[in-house]
Formats: sequence, structure tokens, C-alpha cells
Amino acid sequence: MKRSILKNRMWLLVAFVATMISVSCSKEDIKEVLEGKKTEVTVYLKDSDGSPLNGWVVYGFSEFAWNSGSIFHAKQSATEGDGKATFILENHNIKGKQETYRFVVYYTLTKKNIFGQEITKESLKKVVPVTIKQGENKTVEIKLD
Repeated sequence: MKRSILKNRMWLLVAFVATMISVSCSKEDIKEVLEGKKTEVTVYLKDSDGSPLNGWVVYGFSEFAWNSGSIFHAKQSATEGDGKATFILENHNIKGKQETYRFVVYYTLTKKNIFGQEITKESLKKVVPVTIKQGENKTVEIKLD
């Protein structure tokens, strides 16, 4: 008797969960979650004359991180020899179907990259906002003034 009650409750729970999934998610949403699609943003950082900048830290701020006013919540990537910094964003990093990320580089008047605790309100910065959709790959160029 106890076993059949437990079995019935289990089936009821399974039916409830299946219904919730089918109502709240489209087939595409479920497929994206199962496949683990990622969103990739490639940032090319260049000096004012167009030369690539190697070894510079570029920050990627989600809307939440940007509004928090702290680099603590930002993603970061260092540029390679060709000035390329790559950001891989899991879909859970993108609210809804799209989000605006801001890619930022901080520097001094003498064009020296600064990062972490070196950043102050007086630091120069170049900000490039980009609207990103889940599963999309984008290329962004940041050119210093």
C-alpha cells in the first residue's frame, strides 16, 4: 500500500516537472541548454595609429557589473600579440535572449595600460557597448584616442 502511494506521488511529480518544462521552455531553449552553446566576443585593441596592443587587460562588463560600478564583477582578458582578447560567455551570463556588454580598457595619458587597483576616477578609459545574443559570435574593435 505504501509503495503504491509513493509510486503514484513519484509519477505525479514527474508529470508536474515535465509540464513545467514544456510550458516554460521552447524546444530551442532546451536544445541550447543541452548543447551548452556559448557566446564568444573577440575584441581587437589598437592604438590610435592602428597598431595592435599586446598584453593589455580588457574588461567585459555585463549590465549588472556595469551598473554595480565595480570591476570586481567584470570578466577580463589580456590581449595577445595581434591585440586580440577573447571572451567566452556562458548563456547563463546573458539575461533573457540578449544583453548589452561594455568592453573597456583603462589607460594613462602616456598610453600605459592600467588595471585592478591602479584604476581611479581620473583614469582614461575607452568603452565600447555591444548587444549580444545567446550563442552569437561577435568581433569588436577598440581604438584608443
